[in-house]
Amino acid sequence: MMLQKNNIVLLFLMAYSGMVAAVEPQVMKLGGFDFMPTVAVEQSFDSNILNAGSGKEEIDSWITQIKPKFALEKDYGGDLYQFSYEIDSAYYYASSDDNYTNQALNGDIKWVLDRYNRFRIFGDYIIDHEQRGDGYSIGFGEYYKKPTQFTVSEAGAVYSYGALSAVARIDLKANVRDVSWESVYESDLNIDILEVGNGLDPGEIDFTRWREYSMNEIGATFFRRLTGKTQLTADLSIRNFNYADDPFQPDNLDSKQDGFYLGVEWESTRLTTGYAKLGYERKEFDSQNRGEASGVRWLVGVLWTPLTYSNFDFSTSRQTTEQKGQGNSIDNTYFGLSWHHKWLERLSTTINIASSHDKYNGSVREDDNGVYNLKTHYHMRRNIDIIAAVNYTDRDSNLEIFDYSGTHFTVSVLLSL
Repeated sequence: MMLQKNNIVLLFLMAYSGMVAAVEPQVMKLGGFDFMPTVAVEQSFDSNILNAGSGKEEIDSWITQIKPKFALEKDYGGDLYQFSYEIDSAYYYASSDDNYTNQALNGDIKWVLDRYNRFRIFGDYIIDHEQRGDGYSIGFGEYYKKPTQFTVSEAGAVYSYGALSAVARIDLKANVRDVSWESVYESDLNIDILEVGNGLDPGEIDFTRWREYSMNEIGATFFRRLTGKTQLTADLSIRNFNYADDPFQPDNLDSKQDGFYLGVEWESTRLTTGYAKLGYERKEFDSQNRGEASGVRWLVGVLWTPLTYSNFDFSTSRQTTEQKGQGNSIDNTYFGLSWHHKWLERLSTTINIASSHDKYNGSVREDDNGVYNLKTHYHMRRNIDIIAAVNYTDRDSNLEIFDYSGTHFTVSVLLSL
């Protein structure tokens, strides 16, 4: 499994974006909303598009991506309305079978009812894809004729009680998510499945049906202010996962996952901003044959800004995530370190080093993952950004079939009106 983009990283991406000059779209009015169109054109080279391991044929390719985005935003008396639609189309020069088009529709509405009451609703509809050799198909990319498309539908709400300046306040949340996959049959694979067992005809089996699941979540976060910029937090969440039946397993992956964290958050305390949360998670499966996954979990993120034009951020987490083909679930331990430096008013660089360890509960599989990234960002004009990056990824598994390494070079131009 590749390194996951954890939510804790978002804090630092937001902070970094404030330090670096970025595209400022010209705002147009559309039905009372601010309309902000942008488009990114990206040219890249991938040395191993199937994530093939040692002993397997590696395919390299130049890739062109075109990513237009349309954003609508309106601030109405303190209430904020935000909507966006984005397309991501990629064209592989050496392997047209890997071409894809993703789409994302997002909405986020925040109402300030009064000083003490706030309410937020949000929703996403995403048409995405799994690259051959990624996710569920790690180690088996050559068996697939094309990327596998999937759809994520998500909606949620957050009710907040308590003034932002109050000593104590609470957020109550609810969230639902549904993940569905494009059907993949034997005819869609580059392999003949001679026998499945249980009297099943391999030609009639949908090999992605059992990946589909729905998730519902309820939770709460309690905030207790210590000083003007420091507060204690207590997080509680309860999630239920309901999977489609797996024709290859007697028991599906239905489960209940509970988590509780205690932590502290601080802002601009001298040179640092960040948070640290320590807790416990338990994932119990409906099937007794699958047991449970539980243990101490944490979320930590610290942004250190010794100079106004240079900062470092460190993040680490240990979390339980859904499995990707083997075992029952994944215990993911992540560490990341980045250095952001602004050399000139318009020129900046980012160096990122990250590693993670994935333990597949219910399986012998364990993966060590590393990502090393260098990015240069040039703010050419108000409406033009140029970004060049090189990314090296390495996965070392105790099962050789999942080993992988590859390099990705990218040059992209972000344009707005």
